Amino acid sequence: MPGLLLGVMMMFTSCGENVEDHIIYGVGSIAFDKSTLSFHVGDAPVQLRATVGPENATYRTIVEWTTTDSAVAIVTPDEEVIYVSKEVEDSVETDDGIVRPTGNKRTVTEVIVTAMVKPVGPGTATIIASREGKAASCAVTVE
Repeated sequence: MPGLLLGVMMMFTSCGENVEDHIIYGVGSIAFDKSTLSFHVGDAPVQLRATVGPENATYRTIVEWTTTDSAVAIVTPDEEVIYVSKEVEDSVETDDGIVRPTGNKRTVTEVIVTAMVKPVGPGTATIIASREGKAASCAVTVE
């Protein structure tokens, strides 16, 4: 009987994991470092960076890259992930709708994922980075 009691106690104590460890936080935004790119046929590829937020999003480094016209420009995901720490000041919206700084500062980490955009032929295309229904787009013109 003591062995059975010990087994039951071990089962309950091993279930005491922190619930926060299993919560998946969604992506709230994706933003590019450029809104447009202009090329000539034969130009070298250009790196395009996408910042994925918020800071607590679970899968910020996984983004789907697409092009609307692969005859104009192709996009190839780059394996580079850049982590940038910066200090931000919190703000609060008052009852009258004005956003005011609180004076509280904190450090946040931005995650930037990259892709290479290569011109292929003349025309226009749009490069899109998306994740969980959020997306950013960059207009590409190739002459």
